[in-house]
Amino acid sequence: MKNIKLIVLALAFLVVPSIAYAEGAGSELDISNQNSEAGASDYLIVDVSGGPAASSYPVEYTNTAPDLTGAGNLQYKTDKIVLKWISSGNFMMGSPDTEVGRTTSSENTHLVTHTRGFYMGVFEVTQQQYDNVIASKAEAFEFAGNATYPAERISWEDIRGTAGGGQDWPNNGHTALSTSFMGLLQSKTWLTFDLPTEAQWEYACRAGTTGAL
Repeated sequence: MKNIKLIVLALAFLVVPSIAYAEGAGSELDISNQNSEAGASDYLIVDVSGGPAASSYPVEYTNTAPDLTGAGNLQYKTDKIVLKWISSGNFMMGSPDTEVGRTTSSENTHLVTHTRGFYMGVFEVTQQQYDNVIASKAEAFEFAGNATYPAERISWEDIRGTAGGGQDWPNNGHTALSTSFMGLLQSKTWLTFDLPTEAQWEYACRAGTTGAL
């Protein structure tokens, strides 16, 4: 079984998604794979078009890049969630004193090693994707009524739950309340979707680069 982490960034829920790591305003998706990286597909696609009433969400692994910019783009911002494989490796986390935009003296650079690869969402989780997984909370969105806009103003309770271990991420592993966004994704895909750690997030964002630009 694969271990998947869901990240949401536009969350002013990351404040979740924006779902990604629980910070407040954005969301992304991250997924860890316990299997060998040798056979990992480039993309993982979750079909959530069945909505909240669906008993399961079909999952597809493919090496063919989805049409994310052409006419087929809309479905990947409404009914399907696309994640990209991020290979394991090393990187220098934090920022050097000379990095553009540095605003704190507490981000000393240090070597981080990711021993396993993971999947991360290519887009922030949108309002429609969120509503397809969990009961609609459209009235809470600042930009309600815009299906392809990032989901925001979502609480930690909505994302992982504050009971059953959901509040103690990542110390408790990937346990999430069954009725939360993560809990529902996990149970309906049999994959361990979750928020990404800060190290996973920065590793993916830097994408092999060493500077801020």
